[in-house]
Amino acid sequence: MKRTILAVAVLLSIAAPALSDEAGRRELVLPGAPEAVFSAVRLSSWNGNFARVVRASDRASFDIRFRNGVPDYNAALKFANGSSLTYSILYDQSGNGHDLTQPTAANQPDFSVTSLLNGIMPIIVDGTFAETQKSLLIPKSLSLARDNFSYFTAMRPTASLTSQSFFEFTDGPSVQLANVLDANSGRNSGINIHDGSTVLQSRIRLRAQMTTLGYRSGQNAQLFTVNGQAASPLPAARPATMNAGGTIGSSLDPLYPLRADVFAIVFYNSAVSDAVHDAVMATFDASFSIPQHFTTRLIYGGSSGIYGLGSTLNQNIARKINMPSSVEIYNFGIIGQGLATEYANAASVELAMYDARKASFIVVMDAPSNDIANGRFLGAADATAQAKAFYRNVTLPFVAAIKSLGPNASAVVPTVIPRSGFDTTSNWWETARVVYNDLVVSGAAMNGYIASDRAGHVSFSEQDAWKNKSYYFDGIHPNDTGYSVLARIDGAAILSRVR
Repeated sequence: MKRTILAVAVLLSIAAPALSDEAGRRELVLPGAPEAVFSAVRLSSWNGNFARVVRASDRASFDIRFRNGVPDYNAALKFANGSSLTYSILYDQSGNGHDLTQPTAANQPDFSVTSLLNGIMPIIVDGTFAETQKSLLIPKSLSLARDNFSYFTAMRPTASLTSQSFFEFTDGPSVQLANVLDANSGRNSGINIHDGSTVLQSRIRLRAQMTTLGYRSGQNAQLFTVNGQAASPLPAARPATMNAGGTIGSSLDPLYPLRADVFAIVFYNSAVSDAVHDAVMATFDASFSIPQHFTTRLIYGGSSGIYGLGSTLNQNIARKINMPSSVEIYNFGIIGQGLATEYANAASVELAMYDARKASFIVVMDAPSNDIANGRFLGAADATAQAKAFYRNVTLPFVAAIKSLGPNASAVVPTVIPRSGFDTTSNWWETARVVYNDLVVSGAAMNGYIASDRAGHVSFSEQDAWKNKSYYFDGIHPNDTGYSVLARIDGAAILSRVR
């Protein structure tokens, strides 16, 4: 049965981001004497420039000044004149001269207005789709004691369960200290600190939205906070002086590029007091308009399509979806994962995030594209039988597990969009896809879940829709436009349960 959705409600359209003129005047007021400050909101005591960008067409450079407390992006775009820009210098606003630099053109982070948030563009954007790691180099002049320093950051992670290196202080080929935002192997590690020999885990997961991190390394313990929530104290770091430089946005290990947009980084050369910590967090919340109260928790499970593979700077569904500010979003997409694996790990991932205090708790389950592609069918009848069995033995029990959490819990079950390699004559994957999708749509009311009919949209309704490069990147993963369409479809389904 073919279903076609011709339009999605206008209220879910994603507006173009505002540039600096619309952001209003902002100012970052920090307590004490920070050792280094890099921020997309100007430090109150700083009168210098924000950053230097390089134009790809002729390698000319341009220093971006602040306007109304945020970088003058309009001036930068005028300088770009249709070409692309990359960052070569990010100026240290502390006045101590610890500028972050990147002389190698291939490694310079992108300047991209696609990541604007509340009129502010990050100082480092998510660059995981790039062929080379993007990063800025920490100068040797930024000398910190590993067992006596603090850092604070405001960032927007892309996905919560995939390893991503925020920064590393290195000593030649060795790591002195690294901050890794999460790791999918344990699915529950949270913020990790690697002190050269030991990896310590905070066990607090990151939202796929603006997030504040606070870290203090003292003689007795390492202390983490995520959005004001304190992790259990970790053992003290081994003493060492970090003065050999490092990177922000990449790692010595190519498997750990940054998967987050970073808006501010502040370093102190001591383990600051609780009062200083709280003051920094408060100014981050105010300067970057970070919501503090959420009535709905939205969890995205899934695979590379939810993670955002194939999109520019990982503008995935969870990033593009237009939700009220009262909705907090977690993206648990893991490359290569299937719905059966997601369900098997749900007790420690999606279900573990349940909060009875929220007015709504919503889980968007994965669409089992990978499960189907890994299936082995003997013919159309076998594909039909296995698709029905999968729906009965995986999808419906997962729905029941979500609903059993409490009266505020809801499950959203998406249909599977077309994919290259699926056919009805040799592997019968397309047969299984169509049967599964029909079951998802027809069984929603009876089984008490919300169907998000992605495959019913006119852009994804035909078997060979994957050939349309207007919506697909590689025949499997959508591109930016495709993710925008899917975000609107999901949004229409999800909003019915947002409270």
